[in-house]
Amino acid sequence: MKAATSLILIFFSFSSYSCELLEKTYSLSGPVTLLLEELDLLNSSKLLGISKFHPVKQKYNGKTLGGGLFLSKKTSDQFKDKILVYDKSRELAKILQKVSTKKTYQLDTRGESASEAFAKTSELVKKITVGCEKKLYLLKGKVQQVLRQVKLTGKKKRVLFYLGRINSKYPETIIANDGFVKELRLRRSFETYPTDLAYVYWSQKIHNDLKGFLHIGIVEGDSDQIQVQKVRKDTYNLSMRGVLTPGLSQVYFLQKFTQLQLN
Repeated sequence: MKAATSLILIFFSFSSYSCELLEKTYSLSGPVTLLLEELDLLNSSKLLGISKFHPVKQKYNGKTLGGGLFLSKKTSDQFKDKILVYDKSRELAKILQKVSTKKTYQLDTRGESASEAFAKTSELVKKITVGCEKKLYLLKGKVQQVLRQVKLTGKKKRVLFYLGRINSKYPETIIANDGFVKELRLRRSFETYPTDLAYVYWSQKIHNDLKGFLHIGIVEGDSDQIQVQKVRKDTYNLSMRGVLTPGLSQVYFLQKFTQLQLN
């Protein structure tokens, strides 16, 4: 009898701490989807669909949706009476105004550092899950550990990060104050394009005045390790899975980037 009681207690203890989605959910938010994958919830029976643009590593068995502005009325009708999360978008918000969901959450990470985006995503995920607090707490500790390890010492590092691959020309957009770049800017030994904007179309005059900078094109990849392509002297393309998705995946990129030796 005592043994049976102990087994029951163990079962309920395990059940109460198992991490799961609260209800049937669709995720059109890249940061949320990748965090759910980290929590081993990507193939939960309650995660009904994600965007096909989300760079998940595991095979996803649910529906993959066009996402964003590619949503059709037929697709959006599936959200009825379901939980829906999506990344902030004025255009998408207008589309979703006509959709009857059980609950809709909008995630805004623009202009946030990688760790700030992770914190915001974690708070949202807490609202749509149950029993995941311990896993999220451990991930928070992991992020803090990574940031403590990220040290830029010695000579100041000067880097211009471009959104997209560098070929014969530099892409027109520079990532200046967002994601992992903002995380680096919080450190005094790092310098990039002089602006307070998250992204900027660079000026030829300012660009010519920036001497001694590395030029790095940032490209979404399919590996959890940084792939390095040297284009020419002081010019590289770096790719990694999730490098353009705010939050945890950019923290992982930051950890690996600061260990690279680029000349």
